[in-house]
Amino acid sequence: MRSAYLTIVPAILMATCAAAQPAQAPAQARAPTLEYPSVAAALDSVRSKNGVKVEIQSGWTIVHDEPNMTVWSFTPSNHPAYPTALRRTVVEQDGGFVVKSDAMCEAAKTACDRLMAEVEELDKRMIEAGTKK
Repeated sequence: MRSAYLTIVPAILMATCAAAQPAQAPAQARAPTLEYPSVAAALDSVRSKNGVKVEIQSGWTIVHDEPNMTVWSFTPSNHPAYPTALRRTVVEQDGGFVVKSDAMCEAAKTACDRLMAEVEELDKRMIEAGTKK
């Protein structure tokens, strides 16, 4: 399961943050800051938007909302942090671009904390890889 996660998330991050830096760490954005009452409501709403592309990658539901420069990632039902919605949006800030991340995790706190730590570590790796050109 971890290898699938490590395969999926870098692809998602590459799609949304080619040269962008994180505006805030996902672990710090863990509070349910999403405008939806639940992960299921978020999934239903974002997948029905016009102009989005929905795909399944290793069980994860990925919703590419290109008009809003956002990628949503929803954990599969067999993931320890299920149900969780991760939202990553590229925004312009201080003359550059950053990736704003937030999440809604309805699983046990330990599973949510572990997922957020993994996402934060992957962010660091992506930044390092992007600066080693």
